Order: sequence, then structure tokens, then C-alpha cells
Amino acid sequence: NGPDDIINVFLHQPDYLNAIQTSCPHILRYITAAVVITNRRRPTILKDLVRVIRHETYAYRDPITELIEYLCVRYDFEKAQEKLHECEKVCKILSQNLQHYLNIRC
Repeated sequence: NGPDDIINVFLHQPDYLNAIQTSCPHILRYITAAVVITNRRRPTILKDLVRVIRHETYAYRDPITELIEYLCVRYDFEKAQEKLHECEKVCKILSQNLQHYLNIRC
């Protein structure tokens, strides 16, 4: 099931969650994006993600995780709107980097 399987592995298996927390908190950005994209299938997964974001907010923050924090934890919709604009910039940069990488490799 693609994203659903990745989400389940990283959010629900303690070894993987521990790896995120100790070694690679930046992966939380991609898990958050996957949850937002696929949330319509399993709405309870958002609660699990919010729990992890709240726990990891001291170690890792970026516009994508902060968007969810402002929407689901702080209920600050004005800040969420600002973060949404930042997310757009982040996604454009990621897209450009991916396109550049694919052009070099292909």
C-alpha cells in the first residue's frame, strides 16, 4: 500500500520510531507529508503523528511539521497559514532538487 505501509512502520514500530527520535528526526518531515496526503484513509493516524510531533518538537522543526503542530495542537490558524506558505516553498525546493537529481541520473 505504499505510503500507508511506511507510515505504519515508522509510527507504530518502536525500533523505527526510536531511530527517528535518536538518529534521523528529519524523516518526520516525510512521514508528516505522507500522513497529510493519505489521511483520508485512516484518520486516526493523524493522532499518532501529532503525538510524535509533540514529543519531537524540541529536537526537530520544519514548516511541514510545524503546520500540523499549529493546526492540531495549538489551533493557531493564522500561524498555520504562514506555515502553509513556507511549506509551499519547501515543496518547490524539494521538487527542483528531485528534478535536478533525476536529470543527472537519467
